[in-house]
This record gives sequence, C-alpha cells and structure tokens, in this order.
Amino acid sequence: MSYTINKKDIFPYTKEDLKSFSVYLYEWVDNLHFTLSLKDCIDNYSDIEKTAEQIFLNAGWHGDGEIKFMWLPPFTLPNDIKHKTTHGITILHVKQKEDGLSWLLSPIPLDFLDEFKN
Repeated sequence: MSYTINKKDIFPYTKEDLKSFSVYLYEWVDNLHFTLSLKDCIDNYSDIEKTAEQIFLNAGWHGDGEIKFMWLPPFTLPNDIKHKTTHGITILHVKQKEDGLSWLLSPIPLDFLDEFKN
C-alpha cells in the first residue's frame, strides 16, 4: 500500500494567510485533470474560496471559472524551499473561461512566472 498525505492536510493556510500570497497570470494551464476541488479537501473551503476570489479579482481576473487546488511536487520548487518539505506545496488556480488564462495564488514566490503586484 502506498502512502499519501490526508486531503485535509494539503492546504495548511488560513484566509488571512492568503493575503500574503503571490498572484500570477499564466498562459495557459491546459491540463486540469490534476486539480482538486476545495470543497473536497478542506473544511473551511468557503472562507478560502471567497478570499481567493477577491484577491484574483483585484489582480484582474474576470470572475469566471472554478477555483481549485493544484499541487506542486517538491522537485519543482526552488532549492531553498524544496529541501524543507517532502510534501511540496498546494496553490490555488482558476482558469478564466473567456480566454483560458490561468490565475495562480501561491504561498511561495514562483520565480519562473511574472508576478502581479497590487
């Protein structure tokens, strides 16, 4: 039997924590088979979802699409962070229906993306 962390443990952040996350716009995340519903993973999903919606809207998101979790494995993270976690990180992602642009909300800087500063 293989080991995996509990779904309830993949996002250890509060709605207040989200306010310090970095927002990114990326063209395009086309494989959404590896995203997870917030509702299926955390108890306080509506608080997290509402806060993320506001952050994305303030950054320029059009308000369409479903906010979901996306996991980044540790080997994709910067060296100073990947050695601190065996679980990777979970970010918030929404794909705009109108034009397919992806918005990301991350607890760590994603140096390979252009950050939107509010």
